Amino acid sequence: RGVRLLAAACKASKLPVVAIVGITLTTAADCWRAGAASVAVISEIERAADARALARAYLRAGAL
Repeated sequence: RGVRLLAAACKASKLPVVAIVGITLTTAADCWRAGAASVAVISEIERAADARALARAYLRAGAL
């Protein structure tokens, strides 16, 4: 349901939409496919045992 609502918001908005809730490396791609201009991954990075490694994983995935 969340990705469908995100896609609808992206389609309706004239401004870039940023996905900000519950985003993980796994769900980020779904957000971009739905039209999000960006994602906020603060909680996942904050909880990560190795935040640098996670940030590098996002970079490899083309996420940042």
